[in-house]
Amino acid sequence: MSTFALEQLKHVKSDMLGLVPPELLEGREYSIPGDKVELIHESHERGGDAVTLDPTLLTALFREGLDKGFANSESDHYALDRWLAPRLHAALRVPRRVASDRRFWAWVAMRFGYEYVFARFKDSDESVTPWRFTGDLLRNGVSRLWWAAEMLRNGSDYSAVDLCLRRVVTAQYALELKYSWFRPAAIAFATVAEGKPPLSSDLMTKLSKRANAYLPIMPLEAMGYYDSDDSFDAVWWTGAISQEELFSVDDPEGPSDGVVSGEALATLGEFFTQVAEEIRLAEEDATEKQA
Repeated sequence: MSTFALEQLKHVKSDMLGLVPPELLEGREYSIPGDKVELIHESHERGGDAVTLDPTLLTALFREGLDKGFANSESDHYALDRWLAPRLHAALRVPRRVASDRRFWAWVAMRFGYEYVFARFKDSDESVTPWRFTGDLLRNGVSRLWWAAEMLRNGSDYSAVDLCLRRVVTAQYALELKYSWFRPAAIAFATVAEGKPPLSSDLMTKLSKRANAYLPIMPLEAMGYYDSDDSFDAVWWTGAISQEELFSVDDPEGPSDGVVSGEALATLGEFFTQVAEEIRLAEEDATEKQA
């Protein structure tokens, strides 16, 4: 555990969401005025202590990631994103109530993640679009990593996070559609999409659309033999992680709650595989008819 002072969580005031300072858009440090932030009075459990973060650890995490020199592009399958996501989740142990607030993530991105956001999303004009700081949960450049880790972890195991973030299109369709917020489906989709061989971008797009269309008549919860895991790993969520453990070669361990059964993953994986095959066969049939 860090010996540095912990800091209570904050969020920017709503007016900051519509006006990102130009310094941040150009990858430069910006000190958020004190009258533009508010404390978050939130705890993991009723009557518990207010949730805090270690500002020194969080700053060091982004610095360590950038210093690794990853290309963080298609050429290395977005290695920095894959390295950062589970570590950000392990370092920032906040309740989902807080993690659902884009004002919180705007504060985190502006205060701690601005260099990463710039390096990851800068355009040809050497600038970043404002919504990478203030956008919704899957558009903010930092919150998208935390939520990928939260929705794709299987209990303490973050391995599906690495799988999903290897391609932008996989992350898009595993995390941004109706089935995405059902953890077993998100993990199963990523596993099928990045299987051997991985699905093409075109097939993945068609698979996600057809799977989404099937949802009203084929509830995934029923298909997946999924018993909701209502447990809460209080020791993990209210604990902390050392810098040595966070920067280890191996991914950190997540909380033990949120476990998905092997049966659920197998059933949903078979569903996505069958839908993909259905699409292939329909396309082959259409090609034959045109010949």
